[in-house]
Amino acid sequence: MIFNFLKLRQKITHNIPKKFKDYLISYMFLNKRFPNYKLICEKLKNKKVIEIGGPSGHFYCQIPLYQKIKSLDIVNYSTQTVWEGSITKKKTNYFSNKYANQIIAEATNLKEIKNNFYDAVISSNCLEHVANPLKALFEKNRIIDYKGYFVLILPNKKMTFDHRRPFTTFKHIISDYKNNIGEDDLTHYDEIISLHDYEMDGLKNKEELIQRAKNNYINRCFHHHVFNYELIYKMLEYTNFKIISFVELDHDFIILSQKN
Repeated sequence: MIFNFLKLRQKITHNIPKKFKDYLISYMFLNKRFPNYKLICEKLKNKKVIEIGGPSGHFYCQIPLYQKIKSLDIVNYSTQTVWEGSITKKKTNYFSNKYANQIIAEATNLKEIKNNFYDAVISSNCLEHVANPLKALFEKNRIIDYKGYFVLILPNKKMTFDHRRPFTTFKHIISDYKNNIGEDDLTHYDEIISLHDYEMDGLKNKEELIQRAKNNYINRCFHHHVFNYELIYKMLEYTNFKIISFVELDHDFIILSQKN
């Protein structure tokens, strides 16, 4: 489950040094860590990492990666997002005394980043908000070095507001890629309005969902696609990643893959 760890930070007394506060919060979630967290932390230890969307509570607590990595850059699509609020290109504190460079760019167009620049890419609950996921995955592959790692967390519709929606087909994903679908795409608008569980999403009524959906290019709240194991496997294979570890939980899929 997604949570705002920055708000949780603020609730803990200011008398505790930030370093100890962050480790305390992390260990509060020890019994909720993902089954493959040790393997992921081992593979990404001391690596130069970029995160697409974030910072994320998942990489703070359920997979305590922020404590292990060498450095972090973060990409967000805008200087104002629903999840992070106001964002600047200044460095962002993501754990203890560690700071990340902030990059403003689309996940499908990371042109300011050089080829093979990072050891690993991480992304939590972000790809479902991207209209053209294969284009985004190819960009991730491009910016990490040979045999670099990719940690991907995606929502499992079973326990989310997508539970009434059908799984997206790989044929559809391929079509979006070949037609170079942009992030202003509203192909799934009717399906989302019809099948989205707005109450589970914390919305008051269907009209609130409609108004939000009309401004999706600004707020990016759409889950364009609904994933299962078969679709995730085919997408990663198509974009030249091989899966090392795949865990399915009620709320999430947690995947560790490696660039071929």
